[in-house]
Amino acid sequence: MSFLEVLLSVVLLALVTGMIMAALQGVVGSQLRQHQRLGAAEVANRLILEYIDDQGSMPKPGLPVMYGRDYYAWSIEERSITLTPAKPPEPAGATARPTSGIDLDRLKTVRLTVWLSDERGGPPEAGAPMFALSRIVDPIFGQLRNPDTADHIMKDPVLRQKFLDAVTGMAASAGSRPTGVNPRSTGRGTQPPPKTGGGK
Repeated sequence: MSFLEVLLSVVLLALVTGMIMAALQGVVGSQLRQHQRLGAAEVANRLILEYIDDQGSMPKPGLPVMYGRDYYAWSIEERSITLTPAKPPEPAGATARPTSGIDLDRLKTVRLTVWLSDERGGPPEAGAPMFALSRIVDPIFGQLRNPDTADHIMKDPVLRQKFLDAVTGMAASAGSRPTGVNPRSTGRGTQPPPKTGGGK
């Protein structure tokens, strides 16, 4: 073999090796990006479950969350939902049906966005792996989504009182209580207390 043939063989071998290394780097980079996006999805799912169970236990807004070896920043957005009844409203003069007293328009959508960040947090950079998760949330009965969560709420005095206040507050705001009835009375309404003593 001449020197020129050896040189050409070396050049071809270098080109093939470079193409193989570039392909391997692309595969590894894509796998790493998918792994980071999967981590963002896991953080979003955990945060939204924590939001439903107890909003007070969520991390402070603006602070990143560490998952594995990566940091993820997050933001949350809430929007109210207005339900449209499937049946038209009752005509005037019709007998009113009893209602539960709990407003159905209490539902809202919660959108949680998580993106790859560093320990300082900050807005998402262009091309950063990210994941967005939206969910319809019932601020009252959504907390009772499973037996474990319900048991935790009933055992915690603060969470239990907060749940009861939410239920009774929604019922009171719907105007289901009859006029002139004291909610703390014993069922006598506005009747005066019986007179005591001797004399009519």
